[in-house]
Amino acid sequence: MSRRGKLRVTVVAVVLAGGGVALLPSPAWAASTAKLIATHSTAWSRPSPDPTGITYDSANHRLVISDSEVDEMPLYKGTNVFFATLKGAQSSSNIGWTTEPWSFEPTGISRVSASLTLVSDDDADRVFQVQTGSNGKPTGTPRSFTLRPGNGDAEDVTMATANGHIVTIDGVNDSLYDSGPGPDGVFDGVAPAGDDTRTVIGLSKLGVSDPEGVAYYARRNALLVVDRGSQAVYELTRSGGLINKISIASASPHRPSGITLAPASDGSGRTDMYIVDRGVDNNTNPKENDGRLYEFSATL
Repeated sequence: MSRRGKLRVTVVAVVLAGGGVALLPSPAWAASTAKLIATHSTAWSRPSPDPTGITYDSANHRLVISDSEVDEMPLYKGTNVFFATLKGAQSSSNIGWTTEPWSFEPTGISRVSASLTLVSDDDADRVFQVQTGSNGKPTGTPRSFTLRPGNGDAEDVTMATANGHIVTIDGVNDSLYDSGPGPDGVFDGVAPAGDDTRTVIGLSKLGVSDPEGVAYYARRNALLVVDRGSQAVYELTRSGGLINKISIASASPHRPSGITLAPASDGSGRTDMYIVDRGVDNNTNPKENDGRLYEFSATL
């Protein structure tokens, strides 16, 4: 087991049809510590006191942050999806949008393409497929599908673009749910609601105790999971095998939630991890406004 923060690779030889041999990397897990690059408050002029989801909008070169609790608080001003620069600043002219009235609990968000954004809702137990325009805002009422039975706490969502599956994370059951469209070719839930396929990946065996965020890492066809309990990011194979465990304890996060990968804010060309932190829950303090946005550099 490596403790040097680098990926250790063993090689597996696979005999192909016709006698050829392919050498495939087989990752063995490594432990490392992320470097905290920056911490930003989300107590903007139009604040996000409980940021729960985050994604990167590459077309507009900005972060997109969802807040599932802000509409329950007096400081709500009609926005629960916020735009921010990589340096954590909010534009006064283009603040964001709202998921209401179709979702009042947008826990997770993932921008798949310039025209598609996924939103998870852990009250309705649904994933919404939101068509978006070039400005990154919805163009109509989205389609959605149920996550029931089984996934009753959809804290975050991402799409594995390698095969088009939608992956959600359940913070209560400590599990990932990998959903694929069934024979009808559309996401409409597993039976009896529809004919989707679903694979459940348990995470507690890895030491995960309160997973809140998930993001797809296309370079290695892997998943990144944020765990509040261990204050770490787990890089996993699509089948749930552990590749990396990355500590984010240097930020002393209170309730780390969503995660995304995006260009480093310093313009170096490096890819960094951006993680949102809800801070104190509004049920504990209805006047709280302590959301945070972290930028980390890590070995992936």
